[in-house]
Amino acid sequence: MKYVRNNFLLPEHTVVNLDQFNQTLWSLAEEDRDRMHYDRQVLQTRLYEEEREHWLMLPEKKFECVRREEVRADKYGW
Repeated sequence: MKYVRNNFLLPEHTVVNLDQFNQTLWSLAEEDRDRMHYDRQVLQTRLYEEEREHWLMLPEKKFECVRREEVRADKYGW
């Protein structure tokens, strides 16, 4: 996130129209993704597509990924 802050949000901008500012940031981000990776010397879009193949698919059914337990605390907060 430091990259985004340093390259898109600094120095501070005066925002008069938020929608227009968001559109400007979006176009800057789209232009930025068509650059070479600093270390691998490959286009960032290509690295993104390679990474995308390894994403995990979300399950179709909803599920709760928490365990709820009813407990009683003692005087020590346990």
